[in-house]
Amino acid sequence: MNRSPFFPFFFSHFLVLLLVIVVISSGCVTQNPYRLNIGGKDIDFRANLDEAKKVPVYPSELEIKKALLGTDVEKVRIAFISNDTENSYYAVDGFEISYKLGTIYNIVFGQSIPIESFVANNTAEIFANATANEPIIFMKGPGAGATKTQVTLVNNTIIVEGPDLTEEGRDYTDLDLAVDKLLLVLLG
Repeated sequence: MNRSPFFPFFFSHFLVLLLVIVVISSGCVTQNPYRLNIGGKDIDFRANLDEAKKVPVYPSELEIKKALLGTDVEKVRIAFISNDTENSYYAVDGFEISYKLGTIYNIVFGQSIPIESFVANNTAEIFANATANEPIIFMKGPGAGATKTQVTLVNNTIIVEGPDLTEEGRDYTDLDLAVDKLLLVLLG
């Protein structure tokens, strides 16, 4: 078999090009959908962020940001209605909100803000206690009447709602998705 002298040159460059393509595409494929770089630090999230991005927000992302990151906010409260079968989910997602919200405040304002938990008896109690200076993030699971996975601002209450707390076919709940959507909105 008679090959031209051009063949080794072409073949070696073809291999280099192929190697470059593989390296570049592997970087795209291995990106972790549960991790985000915040302030130069990789932070893990509970839900797949690609899926969390799809969660609807009402009335708008800007209104949610204003309610929680406004300069008049003095304290944020994280509330839920106690339910023996759902309290563990509220504890985990409440920690997720508290930790990451504290990080966001440090990045945006250079200081933290008090973040407290609030166990309510009913929804009316949550809405009655929310103010512009002390907004409440209400984690709403199926026991509290959640029917959709969404984030909604009503007056000074941000409702993160998830109707399904099972993890069948995935590693997160609907509430995890809503919580992570709220955090993505704040990171904007």
